[in-house]
Amino acid sequence: MARTTRTALLFALAASVAAFGCSKDDKSDADKETKQTTTESGAARAKPSANSGGKGPAIKVTETGAEPRKELRFKVNKGDSQKVEMTMLLSMKIDMEGMEMPETKLPPTKMVMKMDITDVMDNGDSKWEMSILSADVTDDPTVNPAVVSAARDGLKGITDFKGWAVIDNRGFVKDADITIPASADPQLKQMMESTRQSLDQLTAPLPEEPVGVGAKWVVDQTISQQGMTIQQTANYTVTSIEGDIVKADVELVQRADEQTVEMPGMPPGVKARLLQFDTKGSGRTTIDLTKVVPPEGEVEANMNMKTRIDMQGQSQMMSMSMGMKIIMSAVD
Repeated sequence: MARTTRTALLFALAASVAAFGCSKDDKSDADKETKQTTTESGAARAKPSANSGGKGPAIKVTETGAEPRKELRFKVNKGDSQKVEMTMLLSMKIDMEGMEMPETKLPPTKMVMKMDITDVMDNGDSKWEMSILSADVTDDPTVNPAVVSAARDGLKGITDFKGWAVIDNRGFVKDADITIPASADPQLKQMMESTRQSLDQLTAPLPEEPVGVGAKWVVDQTISQQGMTIQQTANYTVTSIEGDIVKADVELVQRADEQTVEMPGMPPGVKARLLQFDTKGSGRTTIDLTKVVPPEGEVEANMNMKTRIDMQGQSQMMSMSMGMKIIMSAVD
């Protein structure tokens, strides 16, 4: 249960940053290899390739919106600090070979993240460092106590992970890294390595041309998530612009072709074939041009996935559906 719960939480985390953020700019094929270095403390440090296994985002403005229009650019200062709380409400249902298990409601999960601006370059690029200050579940009398315990176990050690990124003034991530402690739980370590692309998606995507209220743009991208290659489309519609605060509605669609996947935590000799994957969601986000991460937002999404598990010459079909609601809010 702990492994399944942890996987569900990581899927939700990946979906939330996809809805609220953008992704790394594409670079040359020469940079595609993932490199492993070691920190002075001996912690394994997984460095993403230049495009983190995915294809750089394509941003297209379909409507520029009403006058007055303005050029949206991030403008942060060295020494700035920001805290945001992410609340995840999840439920999931699993079907194994036609044996449908009861829907499992997970307890509300809250994570508080801190971003510190450590450098601002002359060209407008900035470097920020991220840490997870706290991660825990909220006791819920409507949730099975065993599920609460499993969810809490699934979060153990996650506050030991640190990350950093260098972004330009439109929110494109030029480089990013995540530090994984050598003492981390092996399953959690493997899952965090597979989701390190989330660092590339924590900032909001900004179009090149000036836009006004009513503006619409589309962000298309191929990403790697939990061992799968996924095509993702995010549609943004600006609802208001007041100074440095931009509010927008977001619609998110993800799909994946049939493929062989290497899911984190899977035992040796077990192979998984993805047969179907799709996610649809919608919500809203608030972009503060003086902050690197949206300080406020909310998205609801539904994910459906079908896989075939092959082990010791036998195959088993598994279907999983997950409903999620993710809320982002600023913390003083």
